[in-house]
Amino acid sequence: MADGALEQAEEMGISLRDAATRVFSNAAGSYSANVGLAIENGGWEDESQLQEQFLSRKGFAFNADKPGILDQQADLFQSSLKRVDVTFQNLDSSEISLSDVSHYFDSDPTKVVQGLRTDGKKPTAFVADTTTANAQVRTLSETVRLDAQGDLFINQMNLLDRAVKLVAELDEPLDQNFVRANALQQSEELGLSLRDAATRVFSNAAGSYSANVGLAIENGGWEDESQLQEQFLSRKGFAFNADKPGVLDQANDVFKSSLQKVDVTFQNLDSSEISLSDVSHYFDSDPTKVVAGLRTDGKKPQAFVADTTTANAQVRTLESTVRLDARTKLLNPKFYEGMLKSGYEGTREITKRLRNTMGWSATAGAVDNFVYEDANEVFIADPEMQKRLLETNPNAFRDMVTTFLEANGRGYWDTTEENLDRLRQLYAEVDDKIEGM
Repeated sequence: MADGALEQAEEMGISLRDAATRVFSNAAGSYSANVGLAIENGGWEDESQLQEQFLSRKGFAFNADKPGILDQQADLFQSSLKRVDVTFQNLDSSEISLSDVSHYFDSDPTKVVQGLRTDGKKPTAFVADTTTANAQVRTLSETVRLDAQGDLFINQMNLLDRAVKLVAELDEPLDQNFVRANALQQSEELGLSLRDAATRVFSNAAGSYSANVGLAIENGGWEDESQLQEQFLSRKGFAFNADKPGVLDQANDVFKSSLQKVDVTFQNLDSSEISLSDVSHYFDSDPTKVVAGLRTDGKKPQAFVADTTTANAQVRTLESTVRLDARTKLLNPKFYEGMLKSGYEGTREITKRLRNTMGWSATAGAVDNFVYEDANEVFIADPEMQKRLLETNPNAFRDMVTTFLEANGRGYWDTTEENLDRLRQLYAEVDDKIEGM
């Protein structure tokens, strides 16, 4: 490290301390290299365009001498990358593999490094699979190959399915084996074999991802909660089957029959970088109101979230986790002021977080009224804050106002008529400004 930094200090005419910078990321409030977006929509000419995007968006340096400030250091970033021999990523969620989302390849610098190195040599790329207690490090090529074969996920799901069916088939008293008792009841109700009625592991159809609930909430294109719940049921009702590895057959009747018996739901928060309101993934997968709608008593199941982002793992109720997330991000001055300093993208990030928070109201009823009320006080009631948001990103500010009005209209936020009148007036003013731009 010291030799590299000295060499860079001399080459670039900067201090040794500045030359030793090795921690880079996006600008504050920005996320990803947008390589995934370009590949998704086909809007890229060649690999050099993707590499340039990576370099321009990821070249912001953390600096212990200026905490919280990320300065663009493109030259130093490139100078450091061209010395790289090994790259590394961590696969830390058993629910999301390398090809489930664009995040992993979006962050991969392999060809970027190769393009910068004077010898044109690709670095050796490794991936750590920490999804089980038996963590393993593999080459990137091997991990991609395993992912394509389904070895990282499908085999685990088949083992779970097999375990449930083995328990259902045990010849035991029903008051001692609830899996068997429920499976026998479903077998009789649905006219299925005991083995098929014992199916308990469901997901999307092969090649499909998410319930599209997040997409509906993001664009506002949903009539009521029953539409979201139908989307969840139709897209998530495909069954893993240990008797037919790799084949997911639609099994909506068993799926609904199983869900209506649910008393507890559970999700795992396993990344310190992505919280409940950072992305739509978490509420998109949440079945709380789906279960309530299917149960004969209409009772919501208890919903829990395990926070395993630190060694001191904790299990909290969903409501308290959403509350904690709002207080540490959306309503936290350190967070939103940091976002606003980054300008356009930061304002969009705040709006997106408010919209994702509303997602938890729609799928689980897990957002306290004070979260919307306090957010309104921070972002809407203060004329100076209105001005800052409007100047940095008028479109995102209009979306924020829309989200507040939608939250009230859908019954998630109870507030005064004064607040609503101000929001309506603001919407008209922002809309006029945008149309006049």
